[in-house]
Amino acid sequence: MKKLLILVLSLVAVISLVACTDDEVQAEVVTIRYAAQNAVQEGSPELVLIREFEKLHENIKVEVLDGTGNIIEKLTTWVTEEEGLPDLFFNSDLPQTHKNDWILDVTSLITADAEYQNVAADIRNASKIGAGIYGIPSGIFYNGYFVDKTLFENANLDAPTYGQTIQQVLNVSKTLAKQVGVKDGSGISGIRIGDDMALWLMAQVNDGRGFYTYNPTTGTVSLTDQIVADSIALQKSLLAESSYTWEGLNSLSNDDKIAMFGGNGNANDQARIGVFSDWTWAMGGYASGMANQTSPRYNHEFDFIGLPSYNGVNKNMFTMDFLSIAKTSKHVDAAWALAKFIGYGKEGYLKRLELAKEDAAFTPNFPPLQNDATLLNQYFELYPTFTEYRKLITNHTAFFNEGLGKVVPGWSAARWSATYGVVGEATVSVGDIVWRSINSDYVWADYVVQLNTVVNKTLADARAALGI
Repeated sequence: MKKLLILVLSLVAVISLVACTDDEVQAEVVTIRYAAQNAVQEGSPELVLIREFEKLHENIKVEVLDGTGNIIEKLTTWVTEEEGLPDLFFNSDLPQTHKNDWILDVTSLITADAEYQNVAADIRNASKIGAGIYGIPSGIFYNGYFVDKTLFENANLDAPTYGQTIQQVLNVSKTLAKQVGVKDGSGISGIRIGDDMALWLMAQVNDGRGFYTYNPTTGTVSLTDQIVADSIALQKSLLAESSYTWEGLNSLSNDDKIAMFGGNGNANDQARIGVFSDWTWAMGGYASGMANQTSPRYNHEFDFIGLPSYNGVNKNMFTMDFLSIAKTSKHVDAAWALAKFIGYGKEGYLKRLELAKEDAAFTPNFPPLQNDATLLNQYFELYPTFTEYRKLITNHTAFFNEGLGKVVPGWSAARWSATYGVVGEATVSVGDIVWRSINSDYVWADYVVQLNTVVNKTLADARAALGI
């Protein structure tokens, strides 16, 4: 009997110890350090969202650091300090942080997440370096054309829509335009074509190429292809088209523009332009203008159609923000949970939308990364006139990344600063060649072969430096 009693008491003690251990594990609170881009001021949308995350994850506390400015400089300082790198940080330079061995390959985490499969493949793969994924999507913005549907309706014209050809968009913009000899403020500009028109036109080929013909699979550009010359020629001709393009009015004085469009002379500010090239981070400005009785955009209906097709192909262009987890983090799971919540995750984005319904200041400046009906329904409740934009997000599958400087080794040099060589008596950069071929006096055919060689060598050298 005595032995039995001892045995029972021993079992009770063991069970109590296990229960105590479980309680301690459940109560354990970890603190992660997060270097944010915009979250350092109390009451800011990102900081409020982080506090909402903490409410939902009571065992995770977030110490928010100032990650604004040059992230490499910030990380270089942090890595030498006692606490080291933050667990999670906004990362605008994946190649350099990868080269410095600072960031974690999150392939196993992210590809195992069912929600991540709701993100379009071209967007999912945007942060790959070699075979690894080093950036967690935290925001996306599309480039293309905003359309003032009201101006077209008032002119008894069908406004441009998602999926049309560039020629269709140009034709109806030309019909709408009223910018020749107008001096009573009633002028209408047809279209702002955008600074990088030629560089997205040349992506419209049925292969893996994207912005500036860059192919992420091969790591090369194809600038000698005929579509590149055609794209540059089209943009160059439209820059001089004073009858309907915004750019064609560049030679006018501001007084002439005021006489033409009224107000400050800016056709976009005055809601006097039919089609306007911009990024979707500008949507908040359009939405607030439509609701503001003092704005020229009041009572106008706007939409966003993305990029039109060209050469029989329709790829759309995006740029992204990324978060990276430090390779030295001791709390990878907690950092991952926060990254998903403030990035592509459904739970976090629904919280953004909930906050936006209470206060317009919290309206997300980027659309859902997931093609999810619940998210899209609630998001477009905030932008009810943007029906064509919803078609783009819901239906489109072919995209390419304009923000290559964040993910491609050597891109900044290959696109802008690498030395092309001597032209005349001056040493010029690769960026000079492209800009002057579109906007000035250079003839593309005279420079493109050497340019293609220099750009591809610059990219190859940068990859070799990373060992990939």
